Amino acid sequence: MNNSSANNHSTRGVLMLTLCAFIWGTAFIAQSVGGDYAEPLTFNCARSVLATIFLFGCCLLFDKAAGKRFTVLGSDDPIYKDRLLKGGITCGLFLSLACFFQQLGIMYTTVGKSGFITALYIILVPVLSYIFYRRSVSLLQGLSVVVAAVGMYFICINEGFSINKGDLYTLICAFCFAAQI
Repeated sequence: MNNSSANNHSTRGVLMLTLCAFIWGTAFIAQSVGGDYAEPLTFNCARSVLATIFLFGCCLLFDKAAGKRFTVLGSDDPIYKDRLLKGGITCGLFLSLACFFQQLGIMYTTVGKSGFITALYIILVPVLSYIFYRRSVSLLQGLSVVVAAVGMYFICINEGFSINKGDLYTLICAFCFAAQI
């Protein structure tokens, strides 16, 4: 790969990450507004149905573009299907719980606080990996956990040294997202 091509890939990567961050950030505003019109389970059901339709269409188009036969589970191999179903159900359960607690939390806290607390899943993934799988945590990861905890303290704790229930719901959401990952 020549230098021009590498720069092109790097620029495209940065633009895609920026787009992803924009979509992720604006989703909190949509959730906050949506929460004014629908209960958390109803909102998440509608959101999940739309996502399923969109992803189904994408899978269909990608399989067609690759010249492959479309299968719902992506393979005819029974062992692969079994692993995919078990993993998919487990991940889907944690994702559903995360979305529910996030939507519930947004009802009682600000969008900014919800975004920050939800993003703690990034820090929680290595912590949970250490607790459940004994995977080592680097010094930088450990330092990140401390900085995130201090940041959460300054953002969430009010004058009475308490965290509101929306913050707690959103923290549960962050743990669910970390478990899903």
